[in-house]
Amino acid sequence: MKAIRMECELRVAGKKGDARKLRRAGLIPAVIYGQGRPAVCIQLSPKQIAGLRRSAHRFNSVIELVAGDANQLAMVVDVQKDPLTREVMHVDFFRVDPERLVTVKVPLVRTAGRALGEQAGGKLHQQVRTIDVQCKPFDTPQEVVCDVSEMRIGQRIFVDQVALPEGVSHAFKVRYSVFTMAGGREMATTAGAEEATAGASA
Repeated sequence: MKAIRMECELRVAGKKGDARKLRRAGLIPAVIYGQGRPAVCIQLSPKQIAGLRRSAHRFNSVIELVAGDANQLAMVVDVQKDPLTREVMHVDFFRVDPERLVTVKVPLVRTAGRALGEQAGGKLHQQVRTIDVQCKPFDTPQEVVCDVSEMRIGQRIFVDQVALPEGVSHAFKVRYSVFTMAGGREMATTAGAEEATAGASA
């Protein structure tokens, strides 16, 4: 991953009304904090945020924020959106050190093709869409792919069983299922018919 260069302008922190005026002017208020340094208020163009969304790593990208003569590496930690229009209203950036670990949420996807359980009539359920991982900023994976090809009906995969790329580890020790393979409707119907037949014979 390479850092995405994003030019921004410094702004003076003010009241909520000032942020509304800024948005009416077509700009997005934001703040940079972390690494034991004072927070800095900035303003961005909506086009810059739109470009970030279209990038491979989206909001998990490492961003080089350029304000005047100062350059800072940061990652997005929070994006506030309007509940109705879904337009971005405010962005929080956290300063990062290329050599220090960060904790990020990464999309979890399954391998392509039908798993063994699906071939037998089962249905695969994905319990979560993201998992928390820990890595250096530039090692952040675009997504994590979980191999479900060998899953059979009644089986599940837990988060700590998901293989991660080199340099990436699970952020927390909490154990929970991420994929489960349930029996299909046809199997349940067949099982019910067999039970009814057995009962009638008895």
